[in-house]
Amino acid sequence: MKTFICPHADRCPGCPYLGDSYDMQLEAKAQAVSTALGGYPSLEPVEIVPTNPASPVTGYRTRLKWVAGPQGALGLYERGTHVVVDTPDCIVAQPVLLDVGRAARKLLKVDGHRQVAAALTALDLREIAGGTEERVIVTLVVRDDRGPGTTALRAFAEALVAEEPRVFSVGWSARSHASPQILGHEGGVLVGPAQAIDRVGTVEVIARAGSFVQAHRGQAALIERALCDATAELARDLGRPARVLELYAGSGALGIALARAGAEVVAVESFGPAARSIGEAAARMGVRVTFEVADAEDFVRRHRDDPFDVAVVDPPRRGLPPSVRAALAGSSIQRLLYVSCDPTTFARDLADLARRGLMTERVMPIDMFPLTDHVETFASLKRAPVPAPRVLHLDEDLVCFDKPAHESTAELGVRVRATTPFTESVPLTSLPTFASGPVLFARVDGGHEPRLEIARTVRLQADALLKGIASDKGSIGRPLRNDPEAPRTKYKRTRVVGGHSLTRLSTHGDIEVPLTHVSMLGHPVVGDPKRCDEPTRRHFFEKHGLDRAFVWVSTLSFEKAGKIVEVEATEPADLQAVRESLER
Repeated sequence: MKTFICPHADRCPGCPYLGDSYDMQLEAKAQAVSTALGGYPSLEPVEIVPTNPASPVTGYRTRLKWVAGPQGALGLYERGTHVVVDTPDCIVAQPVLLDVGRAARKLLKVDGHRQVAAALTALDLREIAGGTEERVIVTLVVRDDRGPGTTALRAFAEALVAEEPRVFSVGWSARSHASPQILGHEGGVLVGPAQAIDRVGTVEVIARAGSFVQAHRGQAALIERALCDATAELARDLGRPARVLELYAGSGALGIALARAGAEVVAVESFGPAARSIGEAAARMGVRVTFEVADAEDFVRRHRDDPFDVAVVDPPRRGLPPSVRAALAGSSIQRLLYVSCDPTTFARDLADLARRGLMTERVMPIDMFPLTDHVETFASLKRAPVPAPRVLHLDEDLVCFDKPAHESTAELGVRVRATTPFTESVPLTSLPTFASGPVLFARVDGGHEPRLEIARTVRLQADALLKGIASDKGSIGRPLRNDPEAPRTKYKRTRVVGGHSLTRLSTHGDIEVPLTHVSMLGHPVVGDPKRCDEPTRRHFFEKHGLDRAFVWVSTLSFEKAGKIVEVEATEPADLQAVRESLER
């Protein structure tokens, strides 16, 4: 059984599978994908094929994003801390990147570069393979509140090129101290050309400082083949070239490959220089790709009615925003080809897309990051009937359904009447679109008064993550502007996770009342689109994949024929994943 040895293994968290055989690693990654999908009943039929192995397993990484620490340290944060573990001999990095890293460490300790060393927050290194020898694009990421100025940065860049001639160019970017991202924004080129030709799979793209590239060249080629095969199959069925929309296009490697295979491609990328490079790179390859500089959410909203056959998405770790999922499901596409680097947000998105009529056929795990616990996944989705909602309670008069997030009560009612035998059912309770949990329906509209009698007895118990540390328990009876007779809210903090409060809320009838009450205490529900601040919502989306309010109704009770009936719901898989991310 071959295992792997790294000199930084005792402190660096980057490669937790070092002590396992490679076969065990592949099995663990397939299991991670299976576990993520297993939290969603609608994904149970999805086939998960064995993890596609990588070659090589060490020395493969084409890009490193190192955090900067004191005394020229460059590496990763030690697990659970903000202490930088210096990793000059990282065994997964391309050797040329390590050589450039050693040169940078040496210069950061030189007195003449103290300004740069003090302001540097990260170093971004990208290997390019478009010429006769390996070269490296370097980006210096500095704090925007104490930048050293371009003169000092350029002096450091010139010294780095002199120290290591394989440095192709050096750029810089500025990062806000409060940003959840490692990389910065703005900036420019300090030394060398602004762009380089890099071969990815079967195509050549234009690489720039900060532009996206897959970590493993061999596995990137595998993804290209999978996309081209799926698109070619659809084109044969259509009897014409497939019209492809590529979102999060990056440098355009996938879109250019699809265009070379005969597809008509529109590539969308929010980073302007990268987007403009797609057209130039495509022209160099003798094909045409239409590109647009746009945010994915904005583009799909504006072009929802355009006649695309296929959409290709390769989003960041946080996955697809709800608005993009809704727009893609409501568009003309027949297939969605989804490449993901995070199984939890991937599974969340696949489940939501299934509810909207795009069902996953199969999932292929890809070992893009050998020795680490990260796994890339590829899925092909096609049009399918909308599934029926899950039944939590059923009797001769009532039925209770489990409403997912991102579906309004009215939309749930439409799905109930379209996919279940309860074609005349009407909702007795309601939940906001951003919340999930039981919603009670009358099986047949039997008159106004009986429904009101049951609705008046409904009590809700909800579990929510409140921002900050709330008091351990209490009761809130403040009148609300639109409801001066609002019922009281009782709350009890159950635990603290990541500096925030998991709390149980109890009230009559309307979940909006306790959400407003806890917000009035200064502890809004994290992710609440009405009451939680935008920086917190953005942070939780970027870092933990939370794409809605962290709240679900765990118990709905009502009185019927003199008896109390309780309907329970388990913690939703998407919120469980966020909680576990916070706990880590």
